[in-house]
Amino acid sequence: MIDNYYEYLEEEPEPEPQPDPMAVTASKELKKFLSRRRMPYYVGQLECMFEKKYFHWVTHRAIRLLIGEGYLKESSAVIAGNDVTFVHRPKLSPAVVNRHINSAKRLLITAWSEEMAKMRGAHLEALVRAELRANGFRIIDKYKTIS
Repeated sequence: MIDNYYEYLEEEPEPEPQPDPMAVTASKELKKFLSRRRMPYYVGQLECMFEKKYFHWVTHRAIRLLIGEGYLKESSAVIAGNDVTFVHRPKLSPAVVNRHINSAKRLLITAWSEEMAKMRGAHLEALVRAELRANGFRIIDKYKTIS
């Protein structure tokens, strides 16, 4: 009897996963932005450029949607030991893409260097100390806390 029940039970197909509505909105804005540009951008760069309006993961999903549609093409590079994905319009010539990627590589190697990290860290520490003083805190020692 139970065996007959399962014979008549029809499995419903899984619904097609729908893209995130915010990612669709972000992809339209990215399309508009990239339609006027003739250079590759690395994914993290676009995430930062659009972070005032969209969370970085929404922008990332939007980029993936545009790659899936064929509107963008991706190129990978290893810079300072990090895998970096660049996206660009498919019609850009490889020479233009490589020239821009090599230029970005030089910039990112400098920006990600240990020397620059130390400079950013020192600047941030100075900003925090200034803000603490402005709010009435007295700094007794740079690396000690008083309990």
